[in-house]
Amino acid sequence: MKYFYCVLIIQIMFSSCTETEPDSVQVMPKESLQIEFRVDTLEIGTPQTSREFPYRFPSYDYENQVFAGLDERTNTINVYDLTSFQIKHSIELHNQGPHAIQGNMVGSIWYQSPDSIFILQHVPNRLMIVNSAAEIIWQKDLTEAFKGSEEMSGLMAYSLFDQVMLYYHNGKAYYGLRQNQANQDFLNPMIGYYDFAQDEIGALSIPYPEFYTQNENVGSYQFPGITWIGESIFIVFPYSPEIFVYDLDGHLQTHVLKPDGFKMGKAPDPDQSNRSHLLSNPLYQGVIPVGGGQFFVQYSQEQTPLDAAGESYQATIVYSRDFKEYQVIDKKLAPVSFGGEYFYYPLLPEQTNVQLLERYRIEVE
Repeated sequence: MKYFYCVLIIQIMFSSCTETEPDSVQVMPKESLQIEFRVDTLEIGTPQTSREFPYRFPSYDYENQVFAGLDERTNTINVYDLTSFQIKHSIELHNQGPHAIQGNMVGSIWYQSPDSIFILQHVPNRLMIVNSAAEIIWQKDLTEAFKGSEEMSGLMAYSLFDQVMLYYHNGKAYYGLRQNQANQDFLNPMIGYYDFAQDEIGALSIPYPEFYTQNENVGSYQFPGITWIGESIFIVFPYSPEIFVYDLDGHLQTHVLKPDGFKMGKAPDPDQSNRSHLLSNPLYQGVIPVGGGQFFVQYSQEQTPLDAAGESYQATIVYSRDFKEYQVIDKKLAPVSFGGEYFYYPLLPEQTNVQLLERYRIEVE
């Protein structure tokens, strides 16, 4: 009987985590978005000392249309003028001494201003602020901070390229949370924060869906896609095209349902490798805003066909502002947006010092 009550309590906890919040809105998108695209190509200079697009460690301030990126090859943060795509200024991180930050241990950056650049480092797990001279002017040892919190014990702050990035807004720095071990049980919250005014760490009550909590192995679907825009958090789990929009307090605002015709991924078979799992299932990345949030774009990938070079299996989904309508573009590249009126497809450089960006402008019919 005691075992029965324990199981019942656990089931109630999981059901309460997955139920739709009372004030949230569900949206079912329809493929009825009437838009056209004006397409041209930009040629931008990429000297051998600077990285080509897309950056692996970017900082996207979509609201203010500010972009910076860490060039992991030179351990340098480049800040761009998005009109000319020229580098406005660069901050080279120190490789040794009291201000040393190893570039290969950096998880993410957030560019707030020339003298306030936030850096999340995985090893050691710390949050820092550097100035324009790359001097560390503030830092927090998150490993020690997490040890002192029952809620955060055993976790670490992390970021993952452009899918899970560091974010700063209204005095709080936000980051991803994971167990400090290879295998995850996904029972912990996925987003943590540091409150500068209160000198406190905390976590948002945003749970993983049942796909994660009820499968011992999720294969290639380990990491969500998290996009930060103003007061909102947009979350996509890679096995599903569904979109969950939360506020910065962790309350669900909007749940965008799976459009008709899109497939859901499955958990891997026993002993199936992550690569095999990825190739045999669909994949969905996070949504990114275009035109100040008038539209959103999202990369999607179907099961990889045997003739991957000759068949179309990758696409960009273009959503309306309220996600009620969408249109699909067959495209083998993942889109990039800086929040302005265009989104881009960075093409692989074919000659030294030059890269082409295919530029799309959305026009309403």
